[in-house]
Parts: sequence; structure tokens; C-alpha cells
Amino acid sequence: MKIAFATGSLEPGRDGVGDYVRTLAAECVRLGHEVRLLALAEPAAPSAATEAATVRRQTLAETRADEGRAARRWLDEFAPDWVSLHFVPYGFHPGGCFGPAVPALAQVLGAGRRRQVFFHEIWIDLDPDAPLRTKLTGWWQRRAVRRLLSMAAPDAVHTSSACYRAALAALGTDAAILPVFGNVPLASAGTAAATLPGIPTDGLLCGHFGSLHPGGLPDEFLGEFMRFATAQGRPPVLVAVGALRAGAADFDSAAARWRGRMHCVRLGELPVQELAAVFARFDFGVTSVPWHLLGKSGSAAALREHGLRVVVTRAAPPRLAAAAVTDDPGFHLWRPAQPLPPEILIRLPRPAGAEMCARAWLGDLSAAASPVHD
Repeated sequence: MKIAFATGSLEPGRDGVGDYVRTLAAECVRLGHEVRLLALAEPAAPSAATEAATVRRQTLAETRADEGRAARRWLDEFAPDWVSLHFVPYGFHPGGCFGPAVPALAQVLGAGRRRQVFFHEIWIDLDPDAPLRTKLTGWWQRRAVRRLLSMAAPDAVHTSSACYRAALAALGTDAAILPVFGNVPLASAGTAAATLPGIPTDGLLCGHFGSLHPGGLPDEFLGEFMRFATAQGRPPVLVAVGALRAGAADFDSAAARWRGRMHCVRLGELPVQELAAVFARFDFGVTSVPWHLLGKSGSAAALREHGLRVVVTRAAPPRLAAAAVTDDPGFHLWRPAQPLPPEILIRLPRPAGAEMCARAWLGDLSAAASPVHD
């Protein structure tokens, strides 16, 4: 098949969805398909000389200026069998107000004989107890998603969690669930664990990867981690790798509060080729992604794909708990006053990854029975 992928940003290492799209496209090429990659909302205009002829990247201003027509012409020359839009609200506007970009997104999707949308995120008011401002933003985003579905008329829709699937069903859209994969290549046989500066060689390492969400490392958890490490006879070490983004201040604040009792180390962003060796040094992982949204987290998936057990510090909101389902025993939901179980130190391989997800996704596209658009 000829498949065109469209998303907000394709800047390597700067956008989780963009990294996902690049990896998925590479798997499709490896499986014999022809692809094109299109970024519609880069933060800054990239140099055309840095990309292959199969990639086009433009800013959101450029996309909205002509409602996606230049990008559509570029895709028309490719004549794709499928155009696949990988969507997050904040990927098409820094404040999530993506509504004005909807006509351009529909224009781009129209280049395909068939169209598919992958909702990596939908809108932000899923919790009925969310603050009023969040509810108003979510209401507006939900209307814009409905308009996108109406204008684009996709032949296939995917999302990453049962929670999102139920929300889309309320709009009359049937979405298939496909959890995301990690973007960190597995280590080759014999790769040694990284030696991390400033960290005791006998330290018990709890590793966080990627964005840190608000409230993701509560003191109750850190206290339990310290007790757990002490019971193991090892000093506790909390390590953050990757871009913490808005959570950087939270991590630094926790490090200050626990100074003298726990080592807290920020490694920052590292080349993706080095991450497998860093993960090999972790004893277990921790994620601040809520339990009901695990399926959308590429960072949590990366930790699991490297065999680490992952502690989830944020439960699903009570009214969404029914949708919070994972069949992966490598994820452990921690609750306040609950001790960490010793088995979190036992690695547990996860039979997942880019190839499995790509094959499942391509199978869904092949099975789509919608009529071809003119």
C-alpha cells in the first residue's frame, strides 16, 4: 500500500507522537509499503535540506494560511491509498484550541483514497469532576473533534484506551483500540548497563522517563520507595531521564525536600541510542500517567518493552475506573499507604513493540470495508 502519515510535529526527540509516527512509518516500509510523512504544525520552519524527499514539514501558520492546500497538492502527487492522521489537540495549537485547523486537516485527509484518524488524545474534560475551566475547554475541543469527524468522514478510527473509545462512541464513532509502542530501540545482546555519574553503585534505582505530570511523584510514594529500598539494604535513587517538560519544577522541588535521604538525579534528554543502557541500570520504572490512560503513553510502553516493571502512581478518577483496564501484569497501581511489592524488582518481558503494533494496524486498514472515496 501507499500510506501518507500526517501529524503535528516530526522533530525527532521533541514530540512523542511524531517519534511514534516516524517509527510506525519505518516499520511499514520494512514490511514492504511505500510511505510519505507530513508535519503540519512544526514550532519553527525546518530546513528542507535536512529531510528526505519523502518528508514535508511546515508550520501551523503555513498550514492554516491556505487551509492545507499546498500540503494536499504534495500528497496528491503521491496518490496514497491511505492518509493516516495522528491527532492530539495540543499538537495543532499550543493551547489546545485546534478548531481553526480542522478544515486544513480535513483537506489533507482528502488526499487519500481512504482516510484513517488515530486519536492519541481527544479532549481534556473526561473526568466529570474536572474544574469548570477544564470542562469548558473540553466542551470546545469535543465540538471541534466532532467537526473533524464530520468533515473528514474517516474510513477507520483508532485510539489508545478504552476510556477514549467510550468517549468517541458517544459521538457516534466506532474506534478500534491500539496501544502505542515505545520509541526506544531494544539493546543488543551483551549491552552493559550504563554507569551513571553521581549514583551509588549499590543504589536501588526507580526510573522515570519522559514528561512528568502534576502530582506524579507524591511524597507518600517517595516515602514508601525509601522504606522499600532500606528494607532491601540499598540506598534509594530516583532518576529522571528525558524531557520532564512542565514537571521539571516538581522534580526539583521533590529533590530539595528529600535531599540527604534520597538521591534524586535528572539526566535530561539523551540520544535514543543510549537509553537502553540507562534502562538496564533501572531496578523498576515509575510513571505519572494516570492508570486509565496507560495505553497512550509511549514512555510507559518503552519502560515495559525493556522488561521493567512500572509503578503507576496516579489512579483513574472514580467515575472512569471502569475504563481503566490493562492486561499487562508488568504495571502495578500504587495507592497511598500501600507497600511496594518485592516482585517489582523482577523483570518481566513484554511481547509488544513497533512491529507487532504495525502489523495489527495494517491488518485493520486492510480489513476496512468502507467504500473508496472519489
